Amino acid sequence: MIDRTRVTTRQRGGFTLIEAIATIVVLGALGSIASSILFTVSESYLKASAIAQMHNEASSAMERMVRELRNIPSTPTGVSIDATQTSSLTWSGTSGFSLNGSQLRFSHAGGHYALANNCAAFQVQAFDHSGNALPATMNAAQAQHVRRIVLTITLEQNGLSHTVRSGVYIRSAIALDA
Repeated sequence: MIDRTRVTTRQRGGFTLIEAIATIVVLGALGSIASSILFTVSESYLKASAIAQMHNEASSAMERMVRELRNIPSTPTGVSIDATQTSSLTWSGTSGFSLNGSQLRFSHAGGHYALANNCAAFQVQAFDHSGNALPATMNAAQAQHVRRIVLTITLEQNGLSHTVRSGVYIRSAIALDA
């Protein structure tokens, strides 16, 4: 006699094809989301790092420029500035700042020293003792009235830019106004 009550059960030995495909799709979506988050974070880090580097370079250049400008000597008739232009300043016959290509330079006693690279703009603005703006281009006679100088440096790198601005009172000119 045949026993028909016995039911054979099949043991599962693995995943079905549909389960495997569903798992691959879910893992692919999670991987895509995770990679886009990691890409955004790394891109933000690179931008922040480039801006911090530009800020450090511009700030160091500005500190050096301010220190040099504060100590410009005076003559009996005014400060010893030889000439100013929108992107350069010279004094005492041997010193000056200028933009040469994309490099901001300090010249002193015949030597040239790089203050900043990747410099997109360097601007010099001069003011008299009343705070009135003086012409952008001046010779030594016109520059005798300079009492304050505003410097602006803009650095660019990888499509990012950073600008630093500072005003400087020339110490030797303060005694002239007293």
